[in-house]
Amino acid sequence: MHELEAFIYFPNESNARRALAALHEAGYATYPEPTGDGRWVVEAVIRAAPMPEYVAAMRKHLRGVAGPLGGMYDGWSAIPIDEEAEAEAARLAELEPKFEPKVEAEADTEESAEAQESTSDSDLQTDPEVEKAPASPTAEG
Repeated sequence: MHELEAFIYFPNESNARRALAALHEAGYATYPEPTGDGRWVVEAVIRAAPMPEYVAAMRKHLRGVAGPLGGMYDGWSAIPIDEEAEAEAARLAELEPKFEPKVEAEADTEESAEAQESTSDSDLQTDPEVEKAPASPTAEG
């Protein structure tokens, strides 16, 4: 198994972004970015065996996506996937605790507001050994 990376150049960002849906639908991960000369390149990545029949079909499909949008298919490269290392990484990821944010049910806001209003200074316990801080002056402007 390999990661096949194909490169498609487009005359502008709009056309590059319009190609993304067709690429995603075909199973590609996409990475669009500007080239610096006003054009955009989309790197389209898919996992597959780089057999001649597959590569020919991939080339035909990518040219079919690029052509109507003024794009140009510019070739591909293949990176072997270390399947044992990937399996080990996946196994380790399963062992990591998943972060799940605690979602508390929202209390009735009216009841919550009433509860806050009913709390007074006399409800709060204070340590008699601790001096009360003087009231801070308020700025009037």
